[in-house]
Parts: sequence; C-alpha cells; structure tokens
Amino acid sequence: SNNAFTGSSVTDLRSFFSNKTVYCGAGLTCTENQLTGELTVAANTANSLLTKSTFQAGQPVRCASSAASSAHTCSLAPILSPGYSTGMVIEFTPTATAVSGAATLAIDGFAAKAIKKADGLTDPGPDEIAIGQQVALRYDGSAFRMPAGNKRKSLSCMKGDPAGPALSAGVLCLIVSPTACTISSWDMLVDAGTATVQTWKIATGTAIPTASNTISVSGVPITSGTAIHSTALNDFTTTSLAANDILAFKLAAVSTAKYIYFGVQCDQ
Repeated sequence: SNNAFTGSSVTDLRSFFSNKTVYCGAGLTCTENQLTGELTVAANTANSLLTKSTFQAGQPVRCASSAASSAHTCSLAPILSPGYSTGMVIEFTPTATAVSGAATLAIDGFAAKAIKKADGLTDPGPDEIAIGQQVALRYDGSAFRMPAGNKRKSLSCMKGDPAGPALSAGVLCLIVSPTACTISSWDMLVDAGTATVQTWKIATGTAIPTASNTISVSGVPITSGTAIHSTALNDFTTTSLAANDILAFKLAAVSTAKYIYFGVQCDQ
C-alpha cells in the first residue's frame, strides 16, 4: 500500500516516519514529526476562523437587523455554523421597530426563532424592540430570550405644597432622559382631589417640548385615592426614549389638589 516502507536506508526510514499528517480538529491542519515529536499546526484557510481580533471587534456576536416589521434577520462574521446552539448569546440592533410585541430573529438564513422575555413565554412589551436599540439575547434551544434585570430609572418631579394654594393646570417640570430606555409604568401622588398629566417629548437640540410634542393622547389620571402606580400605557403613543430626549410633564387638569408628584419608570 501507499503506507508501506520501501526504502533501504536509515535516511529513508526517517523520511517515512516524519511529517505525517494527523487529525487535530476542524479548521486546522496538523503535521507531526514522529522522530522529534514536533507538531506543526496551520489554519485551513477554507474555513472561517474566529480570531482574537474578530472576537474583540464584536463581529461574532453582533449584527444589524434588516427587518421590515417584526421578522428580524441578520448575519454574523464569521457566519454561524453549524446553526443555533443552546446558550449562545447574540446582540442585534433593530433597523425597524416591532409592529407588535411578538417578534422573531433569523440568523444567517437559519430558521426564524421567537424572541421572548426572560421567562421564555412572554412577548416583548411595546417598543422593547425598537430602531437603533441594542438588544441582547440568549438562545434557550427553542427561542431567543431577553435578559432579566433590566436597569430601571425614574424620571419624575413634584410641585406644590399640601399647606399651600390649590394647583393650576400647566407644565410641572422639564427633565432630560440620560440614556435610551422604554417607559414601563407611571406613578402619581396627590394630597387630595383629582389630576390628569400629559407627557411631552422632543429630541435634544435647541427647543423644549410643547403641546405639539405630546406622546400621550388624553393624559393619565388619578380619580380616586391619593396614590397610583400603573403599567397601563395605552394612552401613550410611544414609550421609547432616546438618550438626551427632553420630557415635559403637563398638568392638564386638576381639582382640589395642592401637591402633586408624577413620574415614569423607564427600563434600559
């Protein structure tokens, strides 16, 4: 056979036993010198290899979506091979906001998988997958899960004095969102009576928001009691805030109250 020794000298014998190719893993070619024990390893250029520089550049874990609505697709470099694996982590930047909470992601032409919250069952909330926001996901074997424990901040202000005069309608305060985030709930406290608060928003620049920049249709109310915490956001036309967006809280209607606190909870 081709492996039979046919030489007649020590030199021939050394040549026969040296530089034999051995298996050492996909993507590599290994050559072993059986006389000296030396092993030479070379990359197989036919395969896409993950290099240190590629990993540090974020290429193997980050991609930009090319979604038209809620069906997100993206590509990695090197390409994903042989497919999704349980525990893999991916970051993608949507180029379209999900039309509804439900959304999917397909990477490098593999089957689209549902995007769920950390419990693996619940669809993302409104604007949790929005244009330009980096979204971190972990594949659980059947779906991509968003991480739990998102950072939450309160954007809020107060006005008045329970011992002072009754409040009048008007802007309560202006506030700047320090980072991009998604409004998940709101709180209102009053000393007595009823109140309705609108939220206005404008991108940072040269002007503060006005009534034309409202992101709530009618405003959210407190009609009984003196404190309310609510996750009902149906009055909001958007819940997505960009870094440095300027907010105004407008007291649209008020009766009897002399003091008010209003704020939104915003999740990163």
